Amino acid sequence: VDLTEKFLPSEKLLKKYENITLDNRGDSILVLTNLRIFVGNKFNLWDIPCKNIDYLERGFVPRFSPWWQLLFIPLSLIFIGNLVFFALFMLLSIARQYIKVDALTIGTSA
Repeated sequence: VDLTEKFLPSEKLLKKYENITLDNRGDSILVLTNLRIFVGNKFNLWDIPCKNIDYLERGFVPRFSPWWQLLFIPLSLIFIGNLVFFALFMLLSIARQYIKVDALTIGTSA
């Protein structure tokens, strides 16, 4: 999709980010203009006017959900007699907390 066709006459392209992950789907695009933000993939396209944005937040979110912890704890307790498996599941449990991805949160009023 060529987004320049959707630009208003007074709109200027500021920055274009390609191959980002959006809702756990890769190959998405984010385009910043002076009036709007376009976020989309091959299925959806969101057009967010800048005046409707309440906040932008850049942060790090965990890559794996906390539900993985509920899987690792019982497995590590089951294998407490075998030091190798116990250490493996404990390391996976610790690593799950430190593996994070960079994320952009856009807060709108609507």
